[in-house]
Amino acid sequence: MVYLGIIAAIGITIFYYWRTMPEISRFRRYLLAILRIIALSIVMILLFNPIIRYNRKLERKPHQLLLLDNSVSMQETSDDGSKFDQFQNSAQKINKILIDKGYSVSLISFANGIDGDKSSSRLAATISEMREDDKLRNTEEIFLFSDGWFDDSDPEFIQNIQLPVNVQYHNFTASGFDLEVVRLKYNQRAWLK
Repeated sequence: MVYLGIIAAIGITIFYYWRTMPEISRFRRYLLAILRIIALSIVMILLFNPIIRYNRKLERKPHQLLLLDNSVSMQETSDDGSKFDQFQNSAQKINKILIDKGYSVSLISFANGIDGDKSSSRLAATISEMREDDKLRNTEEIFLFSDGWFDDSDPEFIQNIQLPVNVQYHNFTASGFDLEVVRLKYNQRAWLK
């Protein structure tokens, strides 16, 4: 519509400046015609108030997040190696499968946060840290490789993640124990006040 108006403005301007009274030089006639065409074009553009739309399609691969627990509890060993080694092998296999299927994959080790103290596992602190650093953007799923010994004060935080969490499990039998209960004494009845 704007283009038709500009074409009409050009036609009208040429018609009116084809012959002038009094006669003016050709240079002035062309100069006045160009200035009037520019002015009328600006008026037409402002009257029709065009909306310029710019669309850009940015394709991103869906992102999968693999979280590997590397806390002290994962160093427990069996005949097949440590828990960490077994989970790390599984994580690398799943990492390869997801990459082959066209996903963008991040394999991140965690304990008490991403680079935190390895004396405890705090999944909530890790997820919160990743949210603050914007590392969960475009993430579709989380794969969790852990023995499940978490020191999180609020276990309900997992519902607030709003992402599917796939927990990987290994049938792990430890070859050595830290603590053994030999005998247990307890009261058969307890009275509460």
